[in-house]
Amino acid sequence: MGVTPDGVAVSDHVSLSEPAAIEPDAAPGVYRVVGTGSETVTLLRVADADARREHTGEVFTVDRDDLTAFEPADDPDDNRPVGQRLRDGLDTLGWQLRTFVGSLADSPRRSTLAGAVLLVGLVGEQFVSAPEGVFSVAVFAGSLSLAALGSNLL
Repeated sequence: MGVTPDGVAVSDHVSLSEPAAIEPDAAPGVYRVVGTGSETVTLLRVADADARREHTGEVFTVDRDDLTAFEPADDPDDNRPVGQRLRDGLDTLGWQLRTFVGSLADSPRRSTLAGAVLLVGLVGEQFVSAPEGVFSVAVFAGSLSLAALGSNLL
């Protein structure tokens, strides 16, 4: 029983067990629906034939009528073990921190100034008498500046 032509929406998952005549380059695996038109559906391969997550970048468009060659499938991200999800999350966090620190290192003067403004906002009231709002604004401005610098927006 294949997928019904009108029964798919963006983010649904379908599987192909054998290369189909409709798209001979389509490898067996799990595909995410990434686009729908009135007569076509665009698919992205997200897992191999054993439903192991892959980042292939393989995209192709099929006629809605050709969806009968596919079967409904589960999201391959939902079947990863907890340990693997934690490792992947930590790996992603590590890359984000490296990128952030690298971006800050590209503009050391502005990064130092933004960090100093943040530091004044965090601990300045212990050393200087000023209205409370000044320190809140300093925390906000310093944090926003560091985020913008780390994102290469400034």
